[in-house]
Amino acid sequence: MKYKNNFIVICESRTGSTMLSTALWSHPDVCMHGEILQPRQFDENRVDDILEFFGIDYNNKGAILDFLRDELVNSPLNYVKKYGFHVGRFKKTGFKFKYEEMSNNLFTEVTDFLANQKEIKIIHLKRKNLWKRFKSSFIAQNITHEFNSTDSEIKVDTNRLFKIKIKEIKKSFDESLKWQSEFDKLFSEHQVLNITYEEILKNKQLSFNKVTDFLEIKNQTWEPWTKKIKNPHEEHLIKNIQDIRDYFKNTHYEKYFND
Repeated sequence: MKYKNNFIVICESRTGSTMLSTALWSHPDVCMHGEILQPRQFDENRVDDILEFFGIDYNNKGAILDFLRDELVNSPLNYVKKYGFHVGRFKKTGFKFKYEEMSNNLFTEVTDFLANQKEIKIIHLKRKNLWKRFKSSFIAQNITHEFNSTDSEIKVDTNRLFKIKIKEIKKSFDESLKWQSEFDKLFSEHQVLNITYEEILKNKQLSFNKVTDFLEIKNQTWEPWTKKIKNPHEEHLIKNIQDIRDYFKNTHYEKYFND
């Protein structure tokens, strides 16, 4: 059982994964890496993008990230085995692996490896309301330009309105459900903890206790570094919101607009 002390958090973007990851980062028994597998690291024009390794001082990173990036590009699977799962003095070590990365051909070998190592525990983080997930992603990319923050009060220009292509929303919904089903099946023989973004927001401490119990480590006070950004009247920023609601009315996606 070589990987019995390892785990991964699988998720889609905007599901609270950074909030959960930084809470685990604060736990003394856990070495919790973030996104250590990023397709953009293979782009020579984006060498300054951060690989989210636990314990690296990004203000004085020196050559270590260049070294890690070279290791990733040369062999993603060996890179994961050597650096993503090294336990060291900790009881548990894991990292975050997003659907978008798991579905990328660059990491097929890594995904297959993880699926075959049944002793690796899986924390599957989901978001029930896919419309709110899509809005969160859209606002972060187009309005606030803030993906994770330690300040919950981010200023939003409420005078600027955006129109969203309905086909992009539907594509996002379809893709999210496809990925959820695909990865539920892929890891069906692993020990899996399914937890939702909504569950975490409702009771952070209870949710964190479920995670630490699952990892078989002591319970600890929930201490994430990031905060949920408060976007005032976010639907008022979307000028075709009624068209969007009308399009999904009487479909199996209508429920996302009723919360």
